[in-house]
Amino acid sequence: MNMTLNVKAWITGAYLVATVSLGFAASNDLRLIQAVKGKNATAVRALLKARVDVNATQGDGATALHWAVHYDDVDTVDLLLRAGSRVNAANDIGVTPLYLACTNRNAAMVQKLLVAEADPNAKLLNGETVLMNCARTGNAASVKALLAAGAKVNAKEPEHEQTALMWAAAEKHPEAVHLLLEAGADVHARSRTYPQIVTSEVTQRAGREELNYTVLRGGSTPLLFGARSGDVESVRLLLAAGADANDTLPNGMSAMILAAHSGQGATAELLLEKSADPNAAAVGYTALHAAVLRGDLNLVNKLLVHGANPNAQITKGTPLRRNSQDYNLPAALIGATPYWLAAK
Repeated sequence: MNMTLNVKAWITGAYLVATVSLGFAASNDLRLIQAVKGKNATAVRALLKARVDVNATQGDGATALHWAVHYDDVDTVDLLLRAGSRVNAANDIGVTPLYLACTNRNAAMVQKLLVAEADPNAKLLNGETVLMNCARTGNAASVKALLAAGAKVNAKEPEHEQTALMWAAAEKHPEAVHLLLEAGADVHARSRTYPQIVTSEVTQRAGREELNYTVLRGGSTPLLFGARSGDVESVRLLLAAGADANDTLPNGMSAMILAAHSGQGATAELLLEKSADPNAAAVGYTALHAAVLRGDLNLVNKLLVHGANPNAQITKGTPLRRNSQDYNLPAALIGATPYWLAAK
């Protein structure tokens, strides 16, 4: 009996808390937001005529304008802007309506919001800019509009120090890359380099921390992002703008090896044509080793034609598979040549 009473008391208490919470939320009139979310144009017009708070926010800070932009609802956006919606309102993580327009790749919406004085340099709390988002989603007209409105082309987000140009190359958007380069994007910008300690269960159980080792992460340029993603046209544009065909990551991996390692044969071939060193091996192996392991016969032939050494030896292994982005070269392969790998 006592247990039943206690459960009923808990349920009653929870209901009262919920009721209080609902009452608190209701003090911030959310009817307009609900009407926009429900795509109820009649209700939206009626509520605006009744002069409800056009800038009311829901729990995460989003406004009716956020939702209208999210749904690409141009007519409602026009109504809200005329009624005084704050075009630069940001939700709890810094998302503005302009950011959402970029996410949707909606250039007309981007332009409309910019005309309404949306901030082209608005940032999320993590420092990511609207331009970075537009570069990532790749709508060239949106990128062009932001740049014309004064978006800072070389802004970096603080955590990884990545730029809009890096995002455009990583996501394979050559038109955006072209526009950013025309606007003065730094082709030599490099993302933040940071150390990462690689451990294993074996070393942890044995208490042998001295067997752990440190690898360097990050340190990519736009060209290296493009080499990894296989964006041939973006890589071509970056090279024409002065990027180094022999650029390397902090661990010594060249753009050529990175492309071959990532299975991007066409990009590796372009780098060869632009005088990339086919025998670069600071990372411990060459592009020819990578091409053989990938089974890319066409790239193997191209590398050999450009002077790749079939007798080059692997001088050090790579991190364990779970710490490698594509495949690993275990220590047992140290000393192996491309010819040996092909025959294995």
